[in-house]
Amino acid sequence: MVNWFGWGSKELNNVQKANSSSKKTKYYQSSQTSPEEIYDPSKLTDFRNKASNYYNNNYLYHTIVGRKLNEELGQKGYTLNYKPILSILGVEDSEQTRKYIKLVEDKYKLFNKKSFIGGVDASGAMDGAQLQRRIRLETLIKGDVLVVISKNPKTQMPSVKLYNSDYLVTPVTEEDEARKIKVKYGVRLDSANKATAFYVSTGKDGQVEKIPAYTKDGRLSAFLVYGENRRISDIRGFPPLYRIIKPIQDISKIMNSE
Repeated sequence: MVNWFGWGSKELNNVQKANSSSKKTKYYQSSQTSPEEIYDPSKLTDFRNKASNYYNNNYLYHTIVGRKLNEELGQKGYTLNYKPILSILGVEDSEQTRKYIKLVEDKYKLFNKKSFIGGVDASGAMDGAQLQRRIRLETLIKGDVLVVISKNPKTQMPSVKLYNSDYLVTPVTEEDEARKIKVKYGVRLDSANKATAFYVSTGKDGQVEKIPAYTKDGRLSAFLVYGENRRISDIRGFPPLYRIIKPIQDISKIMNSE
């Protein structure tokens, strides 16, 4: 059995045996990051930067993330398996219905192609599978990524644009202060702590763009995708890669000390 960061049962058993030793248990526990430090939102930027640095400059962590992506998505990503509830639609299973299902799935495949004009990626640089991998990659390293869905003006089809989590900022504006609007870590919240907008740095003279979370007719158009499960009070995502940096370092020290 292998856990998600690549260590098998043998290595983990070695750690458990080491923990059973009073001498090594003291060493191993003292080197852990405290729960207070891990969940302190004010330190998330530091954690993201450290995780990103390890991914970019350490082959082991780069490989771990790549293995995780391949396990979850492979090279083709998720594909559409269209199964409409026929009873709700008021139709019966027939050859015509099956042809319609096949047509929907084929359209989805076409929509996900990079060469398709007005495809799923707003930049036109990625196909659907690559876009899925990019989203998951960002969430594993940075904890979350902002996904913005808009309509292509030429094709009238939806397209997806991604924003690195580092671009989310918290501006202080007179409007927000006057209305006492709550903005935390680049996310504008309502009284129920639901995200209503996101503030993204444009990189031009400190200018910030406000991206609404919903369209005028109430459709969700911008949202954060998280790298792991989060608690009710968590506004931003915690980088999963950061969680395994210290344990792997401790495992290496324990194994090298034997």
